[in-house]
Amino acid sequence: MVASVWATVGPAFVIFTAALHNVDTDLLDAARMDGANGWQRFRHVVIPQLSNAITLVTVLLRR
Repeated sequence: MVASVWATVGPAFVIFTAALHNVDTDLLDAARMDGANGWQRFRHVVIPQLSNAITLVTVLLRR
């Protein structure tokens, strides 16, 4: 079981880390200027930009 978790978490971590590097900081700054708190910035700015990575990880790691 540990080996299975280890095999699936690694690729997902790499994909999400790469996707997080591509999040547009201008949008985060704009949301901060508009008064969005951390959760709102994450939910309304970061998650939509990670949607392709979420789809990719879901498809690749589905068994």
